[in-house]
Amino acid sequence: MSVYEPADAIATAARYLKASGAPADYHRALFAYNHAEWYVAQVLAKADEYRGAMAGELPAAPEGVPPAAESMRQILANRRVTLTPSQRTDVRSGVLDPRLLAALAWTGNHHAVVITALKSDHSRTTVDGNVSNHSVGRAMDIGAVDGEICRGTHIGRCADLVREYAAVTRPLRSTELIYCWDPDGPADPRGFARADHCDHIHWGMDG
Repeated sequence: MSVYEPADAIATAARYLKASGAPADYHRALFAYNHAEWYVAQVLAKADEYRGAMAGELPAAPEGVPPAAESMRQILANRRVTLTPSQRTDVRSGVLDPRLLAALAWTGNHHAVVITALKSDHSRTTVDGNVSNHSVGRAMDIGAVDGEICRGTHIGRCADLVREYAAVTRPLRSTELIYCWDPDGPADPRGFARADHCDHIHWGMDG
């Protein structure tokens, strides 16, 4: 084996990164390889470039939903949408549902939000053992809205956004809207309360 031979070097690097936490956490895996934030940022930025080239392969948006590439550009250019490097990669890579991208772009046009989970930084299953909509690129978690950390209260900026989401009509009406309290009442099964979601808003879309 030789580090100068791509066939050897690429496979070895892939095994090392996987052992260090990739693909669930590329930041941690890259930092384990080289303990320098500038290096991690540089590699993730280069990955963004490569994935950005896939824009022509983005999934087609359903009728009434903006094209994924259009929503993607809005999100990445919007400083009001706070994303981690791995979340930015999710946005650019074509792994997110066009409805999710459109909802996030809309949200960023009306609020400053901190995204706490998209696809790559969420487990494949929920705490109940079901396959999560995060794992297929159809869900996002929001931990703060307009500078307010979400705490599950019925008043405030997080509560306002939850109610705005509940009032959205098709095709961007979330089928899985979860907070500390039921945002659309017991008659509508699309929104519901969970005690483990008091610190974030979950917006999800079933297939």
